[in-house]
Amino acid sequence: MESDMVWFAERCKQIGLQINIMPGDPLHAVYQDGFGDCDLIYTGEVFNDHVVLSLVTMFTFQNTLFLIAMNDYWRLELEQECGRVVMIQEPAERLNRLIRLEDRLIQEALLLPTYSFREEHAHHDSLRDYRLAGYGLPDLRRLWVKRNPGAAEEDGSYPVYIPLW
Repeated sequence: MESDMVWFAERCKQIGLQINIMPGDPLHAVYQDGFGDCDLIYTGEVFNDHVVLSLVTMFTFQNTLFLIAMNDYWRLELEQECGRVVMIQEPAERLNRLIRLEDRLIQEALLLPTYSFREEHAHHDSLRDYRLAGYGLPDLRRLWVKRNPGAAEEDGSYPVYIPLW
């Protein structure tokens, strides 16, 4: 994200806009209210395949930088509109309403989408039933490890990295 902001700051400088980058600590950022002096907060949202649920979560989940940066008026507006959206029976209409809400946020310059990408995961051959659950995290309920038939009992462990952010 820091390299993205450097790129952004360089482009802003070309049109005479000075951007001072203040890197934050993502692990502690949602527990602090140190953004009052910032005019722009660069953050990212990870969506899963259920776009409607992802948008409702982004617009209503209180511990995101997106909502921490919002004023009370917009937090209430987002909560009320999402409350109305989840009552809509037709899936296409729910998505349409959320897209219109997103468009309002863009018009108000409260949301400035920069880019999106699809993430692909690779995993060790010994991991079986490796599936992604919501937000790019592995579904640990079905995951199992196939032991190498020739491995000694003490060699039966595998290092696993699971990002917790």
